[in-house]
Amino acid sequence: YDNHNCIKIFIKTEVYEMIRKQQYLLGLDIGTSNIKTAALSTSGRVAASTIAETEYNTYPDGRVEFDIDCFYIRVTDVIKKTVSALPEKSIVAGVSISSASGNTVLVSGIGSPMMPVISWQDTRVKDEIQHVFTDLEPESVREITGWPLTQMFPLAHLSWIRCHEPELLEKAARVCMSTEYINYRLTG
Repeated sequence: YDNHNCIKIFIKTEVYEMIRKQQYLLGLDIGTSNIKTAALSTSGRVAASTIAETEYNTYPDGRVEFDIDCFYIRVTDVIKKTVSALPEKSIVAGVSISSASGNTVLVSGIGSPMMPVISWQDTRVKDEIQHVFTDLEPESVREITGWPLTQMFPLAHLSWIRCHEPELLEKAARVCMSTEYINYRLTG
């Protein structure tokens, strides 16, 4: 029986347990109505949470847009509020982000948004898809992209931009959804 090694194992176990109790997992839900965060302890207890309303600009012609930079600030604000409500010396050990997007963002070569985000709720698109993509079959689009060929999702948004603001699409370095842009801003 080696008393010295038992003490080392006991101390390591105690330190590990102490650190484990200070760890939290942060969940972020970027939703259509709200942006929500929750910090869970390693035992699964909700230690803190925050909710902020998602803000949109709506227009008579069916446009529904939002400013991605303002949206990013709202996302980081709910994260900060939740984390600041945790006990002192807490450690965020992991982050999980969920979102069902469909919100289209054009991004420049330096990573800046080029126009307001077009929301999946936007109804401006009329027949632009047929003008831009003359031979598209709805089944093929769904099979390839995982998205339905409707007038409210990214392919339709890109068709509208191609018909009405083609210079933006030509200058865009990337096309993504709001969730991917938020991930990019959060992680670099």
